[in-house]
Amino acid sequence: MQLEVFVLKYFAFVIIEHSIFLVIRKFLMKRNRLAHFKNMPADFFSLVATFSSSEIPEQSLYSE
Repeated sequence: MQLEVFVLKYFAFVIIEHSIFLVIRKFLMKRNRLAHFKNMPADFFSLVATFSSSEIPEQSLYSE
C-alpha cells in the first residue's frame, strides 16, 4: 500500500516538474531573452543529467 502511494506521488511529481519546465521554456522562447535556452532539451531529466555530468576543471577551483 505504501509503495503504491509512493509511486503515485513520484509520478505526480514528475508530471508537475515536467509541466513547469515546459511552461518556463515556452515563456522564455516567446520572450526570446535567452537565445541558448532554445537549444536546451525539453526533457527535465536530461537537463538535470546535463548539469550533473558536467565537470568543473580542478584548476579553476584552486586558482589564485
